[in-house]
Amino acid sequence: YVNYQQFLTDNYLISVMFFIIAGSLWIAFIGIFIPVILFSVLTFGYFGAFYTSFAVISGSLICFFMAGIINVEKLNILKKKINIKNDSFFLFVVLRYAPGLPFIFKNLSGIFFNLNWKKFILACIISDIPQIFLFTYILNNVTTTIDNLVHNRDIDQALSDILLPTALFFFFLIFLYILKKMNFFNLNR
Repeated sequence: YVNYQQFLTDNYLISVMFFIIAGSLWIAFIGIFIPVILFSVLTFGYFGAFYTSFAVISGSLICFFMAGIINVEKLNILKKKINIKNDSFFLFVVLRYAPGLPFIFKNLSGIFFNLNWKKFILACIISDIPQIFLFTYILNNVTTTIDNLVHNRDIDQALSDILLPTALFFFFLIFLYILKKMNFFNLNR
């Protein structure tokens, strides 16, 4: 691990570029988010949230463009049957918040919501970046929290390390609901 950290320090820019490219391709073709965020946190710490955000947005955009370009018969049949027009942007943002769905599914489903690439990127930014920063914060604090629990048995500190970002995340969801009620997501104005 020490040699790995020394290599990162000596080749930081190359490591970041490699991570962003590999993370983008991973999100675009595999679509499983957890290995990307975990590797990011273990490698870059809190700065990994920025690199992961860029990798997730670019990988999602690659997958979205591929879904629009690839003329798969089954996908076109589904697109004719599933065509969401009312509140499509808001519903797509909500879908991206759904836990457990692979990113490849979330990215490919963008074509069913009649989104152009600008709306798709905006939806990714609104839904994915807060989650990335939340997960980064939690994963970085997990080691500190475990250490506190094992050595100091400080449950209050453990709860504050985990509950604060979770509460902020729920407040963000409430904020999105308020914006929807104010008709903020109607981008056809």
